[in-house]
Amino acid sequence: MKWRKFNRNIHRDLGYFFVGLTIIYSVSGIALNHLHHWNPDLKTEEYRGVFEQVYNFSDNRDEASQKAVSEIGVKYPVKSTSLQRNGKIKVFLDVGDNNTGSVIIDPDDNAYKVSILKKRVLLREMNLMHRNNLKQIWTWVSDIYALGLIILAITGMIILRGKFGFKRYGVWLVGAGIVIPIVIFIIYM
Repeated sequence: MKWRKFNRNIHRDLGYFFVGLTIIYSVSGIALNHLHHWNPDLKTEEYRGVFEQVYNFSDNRDEASQKAVSEIGVKYPVKSTSLQRNGKIKVFLDVGDNNTGSVIIDPDDNAYKVSILKKRVLLREMNLMHRNNLKQIWTWVSDIYALGLIILAITGMIILRGKFGFKRYGVWLVGAGIVIPIVIFIIYM
């Protein structure tokens, strides 16, 4: 088999093989790049309000908390309650599926704040893979993928000949692709 045909076949086959991992790492990479804008692992539902009636939390905190949570229409059962240092009451909700929820009640202002955190389906799992939270075999999978990307980059550079080949055309784009991160690193570091 000729070298050029072998190079093209390797590039094609690795490209097909790594499509799934490329999409996972690309989507989760974009999500993780914007951590300052949102939480890509969890959806947050928050709202505040004031109770219509006044509850006496000093006699039976759990019972009063249950009634207060029912008044505001929270559909999740109460797991437990705790008295915070600032005098507020934190009501822990059973949201299910390892999701979390709570209601912070301020007895002084007769106000509440509801916070429900639910896992984002699929995106959370992609992020776990991207951050290598899975460890063990996933470390080897991601290392093999990284090696595959290196091979794809090299075989892709030399796949074409002639006017749009590496020597006449590609060298400039490869050079720009190397210079841009170096310049950004110098400017921002």
